[in-house]
This record gives sequence, structure tokens and C-alpha cells, in this order.
Amino acid sequence: MLYQLAVIYGIPILKKEWIDVVWKQRRNVNFCATNNAEVEAPHRLKPFTRLQISLYNYTSEEEAELRQAVLKNGGKVLPVGETIAEGCTHLVVKIVQQDLQQAEVSSLIEGSAHLPKYVVTDKVKKMTT
Repeated sequence: MLYQLAVIYGIPILKKEWIDVVWKQRRNVNFCATNNAEVEAPHRLKPFTRLQISLYNYTSEEEAELRQAVLKNGGKVLPVGETIAEGCTHLVVKIVQQDLQQAEVSSLIEGSAHLPKYVVTDKVKKMTT
């Protein structure tokens, strides 16, 4: 919740090393620690910091593209078979026109009971009132 509030209010989320950098400048009256891109940029946390993500049911091209995006944003991609053993934090499953059998989905869910449960789709139904 803390990180969500920081994003809502536009507060940057920084590494603890930022405090050391700012503290060293504490006696410099011309130094501004906030709204200082030179100081903040190297210490900003990336969105997927400490996330270990497994991708399931993606084509090799899609997986390569997603893997690159995850790595660029500070995360790590794990093979699906290592999700539980290696501390996977998120399992992302692509469901295309019911191509996954119910048993296969159930097996994935049972093996990933420790992961957060969210369903995200790129297909949004229009709501009528």
C-alpha cells in the first residue's frame, strides 16, 4: 500500500543509498535533495525490483519481449518449472480462447498457491448501465 500511495502522490521511491548521498551534502546550503534529477535518478527503484516472474503459455517471441521488459525494469524471469523452488513472486499466464485445459490451469494454480491472485486481460467488456 505504501508504494501505491507514493505513486498516486508522485513521490519517488528511492534506494537507501540516496540517504547517504544526501547526508554527505547536509552542510552544503546550495544543495537541494528533492526534485534533483542528478541525485534521484541513480537511486530510483525500478518498478519490478525484487520481483521474480514466470511466464507461461507465451510464444518464444512474446516471451523474449516480456523477458527484456522485466529485466529492464529490475525484475528476474524464472522458468515455469522453477516457480516454487526459486521463490517466484508472480506467475503470468496467457490464456488464449480457452486453449488451456481446465486441469492444466488448476495444476498451475495449485503449484502457485503462495503467489498473489490477479487476473489481467487485454480484452475488456463494455459495461452497460
